[in-house]
Amino acid sequence: MKKNMKESEELRKQLDLERLQSDTRKLNISKSIAEFEVLEGELEKHRKCWHQEVDDIFDKHKSLITSMRENAIKSLTEQNHAPKHVIERKLQIIKENKDIIRSKSVSKVVNYKTEFQEYKASPKEIDAIVTVPSLKVKTDRGKELDMEYGEGELIYTDTDSVIIVRSGMTENLIKTPEGWEPWGLCCTNSGDILVNMVTNAVIHDHKIVRYAGQKAVQDIQKDSDGNPFFQSGNFIICLAENRNGDICASDGNAKKVVVMDKEGAVRFRYTGYPAKRKKYFCPEHIATDSKSQIIETDHNNDCLHILDQNGEFLQCVDDCGLDTPGGLSIDNKGRCWVGLHSGKLKVISLNM
Repeated sequence: MKKNMKESEELRKQLDLERLQSDTRKLNISKSIAEFEVLEGELEKHRKCWHQEVDDIFDKHKSLITSMRENAIKSLTEQNHAPKHVIERKLQIIKENKDIIRSKSVSKVVNYKTEFQEYKASPKEIDAIVTVPSLKVKTDRGKELDMEYGEGELIYTDTDSVIIVRSGMTENLIKTPEGWEPWGLCCTNSGDILVNMVTNAVIHDHKIVRYAGQKAVQDIQKDSDGNPFFQSGNFIICLAENRNGDICASDGNAKKVVVMDKEGAVRFRYTGYPAKRKKYFCPEHIATDSKSQIIETDHNNDCLHILDQNGEFLQCVDDCGLDTPGGLSIDNKGRCWVGLHSGKLKVISLNM
């Protein structure tokens, strides 16, 4: 009997242990299911994110095609305008000659002033063919998507000119005045070009010239009292236009950011205060975002300074490993692309 009781007790212990293990396994199963559901949720979140990325890419290319189409049609329309005017005038002359001949009026014949010399030359041949770029897409399954077509316009400064590259062809867009060299530029929302110019001297004077096409329409150098806006020196004046039309200039020679309205009147200057950095403010490149915020690199303090459009300091970004930041650009998603002097590139999302 004792043996039977002992055996039963041992079996009850084993059953209790098995129930405990079973409960543990069920708990682990539930936990695993929950974790896999979280994983699937993360996957779906990334799926939506990547779908949005693809949509954004195609939207961007669609916008580019629309822009190319509008420019092409505009060019063809402008080319067609002059010949149409000439044709209409020639038809008018033929009609006037017929009327004179039918009238048999001596006075009309004597007083007739011919325009034949102006129109006798053969019509000038006009290249009215627009080559629509072909679309090349690589979509090998499991590999990256590659899509390209056409060639955008590249604008850059040379020794004494502003150069534009259109469809692979290089041409001089702007010839700078004698004694001045172009050191930098930015394109405005209206299509104008702002050019930072410097004098041919050991210590350079600076000014900003606005060009509409090839014509200089604004010269920003001195205020109404004759005082220069920018300090002489060998640092380039980096430029950006804000959404409200303000001209934002980074003056590394004066260690200041100068912001002017589109008429060239100074709205404010920023000297690095109240950021309270360890070293003096040393601005280099400048950019603006969709919120009209002004972002400035400070390579002396390894950070970005962010201001609102009225010059109020918002924050410094100094926790992203920005070792001597230099170049700066903002993409259409508001991300900062920061070029470091080491040659590295940092992409930063500003959550403000």
